[in-house]
Amino acid sequence: MDKKLLDELMADVRPEDLDEKNRAIFEIIGIEAMKKLFDLRRGDNLYIPKPEKLIMQARNRRIIKEYREGTTISCIAKKYDLTVQHVWRIVKEEPKCKPLRSAQLIKSD
Repeated sequence: MDKKLLDELMADVRPEDLDEKNRAIFEIIGIEAMKKLFDLRRGDNLYIPKPEKLIMQARNRRIIKEYREGTTISCIAKKYDLTVQHVWRIVKEEPKCKPLRSAQLIKSD
């Protein structure tokens, strides 16, 4: 099908033309964004990550900031529902993060 005809038909798409799953997406993003999404992906599967995946980098930046400000590893772990080892990996992977001080390992509630 040529692009002009496809564009004409896309202009005639209505919400009721969509299946239940796509209609739910339409209700959130609107028909114009939905058409653009369909045109962009053209039959590909589209993976929508969990919110936790979306916020992971922002969460890690906050963890590093809180660590730099002196919050203990255990307090950070509890706040973000992570293990101490996970927080330690996040902090350790940050190249600009100052070395872990033993005082920051001690739990203080």
